[in-house]
Amino acid sequence: MVFGFKHRGGAHTSGDTMVWLPQKNVLFSGDVVYVDRLPGVIPVSNTKAWLASFAVIEQLNPKLIVPGHATRRLIGEGALLVDVRERPEIERVPFDVPDLVVMPMSELERRFAELPRDRRLVLVCESGARSLKATYFLMYQGYTQVVNMEGGLLKWARKGLPVRGDVAQANA
Repeated sequence: MVFGFKHRGGAHTSGDTMVWLPQKNVLFSGDVVYVDRLPGVIPVSNTKAWLASFAVIEQLNPKLIVPGHATRRLIGEGALLVDVRERPEIERVPFDVPDLVVMPMSELERRFAELPRDRRLVLVCESGARSLKATYFLMYQGYTQVVNMEGGLLKWARKGLPVRGDVAQANA
């Protein structure tokens, strides 16, 4: 499969890059295109780069655009966020979302049956490494609607999504 990277300068952030699959006519837009809201403007955002990125999208004329912020979309559609960080980590920087289950990795093997099987679960830790292990564990236990939040709390906060506390304290 052939794919291309399209970078027209930082729009939302300096590293914004789109991935183009010409054979499928599909564009993975990353943070250039959002779901259900206007793009976030933060100090490093660049309006001219956004316009250049939109011009590239128009030129490519994709059949399908896969936008960024998929985790946020899943949560908005009713997925349950499952935080597998240990309790002291959570106390320092908790997620600020209404529907969350705290199930530290040290308790997961004993408590996993408390998690619903009929609802999508988004597992998260600080960076995505532990939650990936938890995702595989739940899949092994027969859960079919589980996904890992790649990049974890750190990526979530970098994107300006809601947390309480200072993210610099996350791995303190």
